Amino acid sequence: MNQQVRQAELYASYSYPQHRYGLELIETADPKPGERVLDLGCGPGTLTELIARRVGPEGSVVGVDPDVERVKLARKARSPECRNLSFEVGRAEDLALIPHGSIDLLFSNFALQFVRERARALREMARCLAPGGRCVFTACAHLSPLLGRVFNQDSEGPNPKNPGNIVLRADEWRAFLEQAGFLVDRA
Repeated sequence: MNQQVRQAELYASYSYPQHRYGLELIETADPKPGERVLDLGCGPGTLTELIARRVGPEGSVVGVDPDVERVKLARKARSPECRNLSFEVGRAEDLALIPHGSIDLLFSNFALQFVRERARALREMARCLAPGGRCVFTACAHLSPLLGRVFNQDSEGPNPKNPGNIVLRADEWRAFLEQAGFLVDRA
């Protein structure tokens, strides 16, 4: 079995804590019937499908993730009755596949801390939102020193696939969001 496929499957199997927080975030986001939603960093798509059920057939949801294998898992696991749901490979820094002003709700659960070019990603997210649209996300605020080292290096030294500083405090996120043009309700 391919290493990337195995990693995607392990992620899907062991991401229960993220999933639990994601369920709470869905309640906070409160997707409404008919809304157009972008799930940024959708992983295997479990939460994305729950959102698709909430917006109903008159709404639409697209899940975007940079990991090809996770997107494949999400597509494979998608329920046939969720015709309003699609999954795409993409990065937060380049959401060209999403038309300007076409998203009512941008949802992201524990993914944005891994984005290398945060300012660029936040500008792209703001570009995608429709007037009056909203963005709801969670991101890590703290990692133990051990986890920080694991995320930032591999067995051969620094890992170019992960940013050097993956966590920000709430006030730092607020500043990034405001610089990108978001009106921040809470951070």
